[in-house]
Amino acid sequence: MQPFHSPASRRQALILAVTMVFATAAALAVRGTALADEWVHFKQVQWFLAGRFAVAPDLTTIPGLHAFVAGVLTAFHAESLAGARCVTMAFALVAAFGFAAIRRTLA
Repeated sequence: MQPFHSPASRRQALILAVTMVFATAAALAVRGTALADEWVHFKQVQWFLAGRFAVAPDLTTIPGLHAFVAGVLTAFHAESLAGARCVTMAFALVAAFGFAAIRRTLA
């Protein structure tokens, strides 16, 4: 039998690959400084954590995700960039599985 012959084995391989990528990304996320425009987005999260509910002037998006991240960080008593990265990655993972479920239902 060929490897990944059945749809179930391909699905398992995909789940394993995604899990490995996310685990590696999470391990790398706990270190390092802000990358690209991360400093702008994390500044908005920090403002929410500090009780400042204004939109940062250099922010180019609606701060909905920023408020969500700040809420989760508050619940876990965390305020770090690493924590914000982990919350965002967890949200992305849940969204990916949610969209896959929607796609499966519609197909």
